[in-house]
Amino acid sequence: MDRGNHDLEGQVVIDLKYYNDQAVNRGDIVYFTNPETKKNLGKYGIARVIGLPGEKRR
Repeated sequence: MDRGNHDLEGQVVIDLKYYNDQAVNRGDIVYFTNPETKKNLGKYGIARVIGLPGEKRR
């Protein structure tokens, strides 16, 4: 996933219940509600997981 503006063509399928039974892993792409709800980001976000709770930078 690159940073920047990307035009989406077609549709994206999101399984909203996937993480009810699965752990989040590094490298996953997740869809989430943006708690800050900034104008330029919108209410929802999509991002790749690059770190997990408790991990420290080497």
